[in-house]
Amino acid sequence: MMIFLKILLVLFFILIFLLFVTLFSKTWLSIFGNFSEQTKTGTLKVQLAGKLISIIVVMETPEVNFRIGILGLHFKVGQKKAPSLAKKKSPEPKPEIPKKPRTRRYKFSIFDWIEFGKALTLRFFKLVHIETLSANLTVGLGNPAYTGLLMGAYYTIRETVKDFQSVHIVPDFVAKKFTGKVEFRASIRLIKTIPILIFIMNFLRKMKNKKRR
Repeated sequence: MMIFLKILLVLFFILIFLLFVTLFSKTWLSIFGNFSEQTKTGTLKVQLAGKLISIIVVMETPEVNFRIGILGLHFKVGQKKAPSLAKKKSPEPKPEIPKKPRTRRYKFSIFDWIEFGKALTLRFFKLVHIETLSANLTVGLGNPAYTGLLMGAYYTIRETVKDFQSVHIVPDFVAKKFTGKVEFRASIRLIKTIPILIFIMNFLRKMKNKKRR
């Protein structure tokens, strides 16, 4: 029994040590993306605890693969595929059933999301150390008004954040589109992200209360 308790105690201190190292040591983040009309490929890599632990997400439509690495050894932990495109037989029509009235739920508008994304981006870039940032994108939200709101947020960030000068976005006010290339490398200490997490939780709570009125 004592041996078992000692093993648990050792494991507990190891977990505390790893948590301390993860929070206070630098975390490296890298994003690479190449998006075209036909294919979309991208890689997200997060290195924690002094690069001892890495989390890699690789997207190559129609698949997304998840891998985790420890001390240089990588393991595949998941894969997500797009739904099958095989044709299905259309079901026989069913008699219509009157729908029950639904209780009102809070829903974010595109304006809310754009304002949230702008505020979050401004906070994020104050905390990270940028090594590489470049992007050439064509973006359209399928609605000229929404695309205009997005471009307004983009120019606000570009004029506020010096490192964002190398990000170029061309609007498409007609079609719904996201094409281009992105390259991003940066480092941050996770302990500094606590204010961002508080901001996200406060935003969600305020929007929930707003929509319930």
